[in-house]
Amino acid sequence: MASLALLASTALAQERLFEGTRTLGDQSLSTSAWGSGIISATDEAAFNGTLALRVSSRNFFQGGQINFGKPVDLSSKYAGKENLLLLIVKLADGTTTTTAGGGRA
Repeated sequence: MASLALLASTALAQERLFEGTRTLGDQSLSTSAWGSGIISATDEAAFNGTLALRVSSRNFFQGGQINFGKPVDLSSKYAGKENLLLLIVKLADGTTTTTAGGGRA
């Protein structure tokens, strides 16, 4: 599990791509699985506000997508190398348990 917060940061201002104080629908956002991964809004481990995005993945070939109902053009903000896209990720701790996969016992 990883919780994400998305923030486009520039030298002058910040534009939030995901706001944890509003629902996904209010932000014209939706999520969809990628591969066998899972992504959903959750109230666990929120960075800003009460919501975060939870992504569950077991390998590099699964995860989740964030779909923007209203596309956000960030190209002009990233013309300068001092600007960045900030993803805040909180990984699951070592107490997370999963079931064993197939294979030899």
